Amino acid sequence: MVLVGYETSADGIEHWIVQNSWGSWWGADGFIKMEITEGHGVSGMYWYVQAMDVQSGYPEPETVVPKCDVNEGQGPYGPHTCWDDSHCAGYRECTAWGWCHGHDHCDGEGIPTPEEKCAIDESQHGRGPGRCWYSLDCQGERTCDIWGYCIGNSNC
Repeated sequence: MVLVGYETSADGIEHWIVQNSWGSWWGADGFIKMEITEGHGVSGMYWYVQAMDVQSGYPEPETVVPKCDVNEGQGPYGPHTCWDDSHCAGYRECTAWGWCHGHDHCDGEGIPTPEEKCAIDESQHGRGPGRCWYSLDCQGERTCDIWGYCIGNSNC
């Protein structure tokens, strides 16, 4: 077995991506996800590591846009209405006035990389320092609140 990468699932659980030598008929096309744990690891796997070589950028990160399955036509007050961001598709966001706005980016285009998000200078936004139209205007993992301010920790 070869550990080829890791990922964090939508519910925040971290997994190793493991490839087996048995071929694509095994697991999910020859791969499985094993939860990253403390101690000896799943099945004691941390006891048996023979070699480790970390290659930057492998596997290539897959761009996954959240909430692309949201049907805005079924908003709580009618099409494209919202109580919060969960009623809006993709990266569209709920405004203080209860409307989904922005580009959903469900086509995968125009989404900044984590490095690009960390390089955002919030002091230079056209609305003013620390202001935003969308969460993609905010540094790192910060989000744009319904009043147009970047909030939270950037984790950069």
